Amino acid sequence: MDLASSNYLEDLREMARRAYYWNSFDPEARADSDLASYESQLRQDLEEIPEGKRQQYIESYKSRLSSLFTSKSRCANAMVTGPAKFNFRQNEKRENAYWNKYEEFNLWRERFLAAMKRAQEATRPEEEKQEEAVRLLLKDLEQKAETIHELDTGKLRGYNRALFVGSIYNKVATYASHGEVEIVQRAVDFIAEFNSMVKKPVITARNRFFQLPEIAARMRGRSSTPGRTRRTRKRRSKAARSCGTTKPTACKSCSTTSPTMPCAAA
Repeated sequence: MDLASSNYLEDLREMARRAYYWNSFDPEARADSDLASYESQLRQDLEEIPEGKRQQYIESYKSRLSSLFTSKSRCANAMVTGPAKFNFRQNEKRENAYWNKYEEFNLWRERFLAAMKRAQEATRPEEEKQEEAVRLLLKDLEQKAETIHELDTGKLRGYNRALFVGSIYNKVATYASHGEVEIVQRAVDFIAEFNSMVKKPVITARNRFFQLPEIAARMRGRSSTPGRTRRTRKRRSKAARSCGTTKPTACKSCSTTSPTMPCAAA
């Protein structure tokens, strides 16, 4: 499908012109402007949608846009029609109905595109997802490290250095808490390499930031057998309830405290 050369909305031109017949001094120009804007929007949307879903999106887009134009055609402008016997209250209701449809149209677009993005993300290889996460993380760390360096060299003033250091730590610590060993290690290696290129380290070697790979490794080890831990606790709890070994209570007739043996005085 050639997205650049296709005119998906050409058959809506007359409908767009009628939409502005009573509310624009130049319905033709207004229709051309709106169609060009919607056409551009549709093409951009299609670039984010898989080939197999594009036709469905085009049909839904045109149907909803047609409904939007129909709603707009019911609206008028007193400057265009003339103020005599102009029903302002009725026109206000129609304008509100149009804007409600406009919001619904945009909300539908956002939800559809978000669903397509989630579907594409689910099918991406795990290695590709991880590489993208690393790329975004390192880009963020580079910006913060550069800011810290500029604070250290006096090129930048008025900011709290510790806040930027804390931001770097918290960002990488989040990955560590999820056991993302490889991502954490690459982040730590990046900061270590950055430190080697500047006179004053952006994060000193004594900082707990450099312990995050070890924390990530421990968290990965814990998460590898979560079911077994829960099952073990559940079995222990069930065993405790099934047997009589609950808190012992003293017998009123003797000094024995065993909950399982009957009292001799009974």
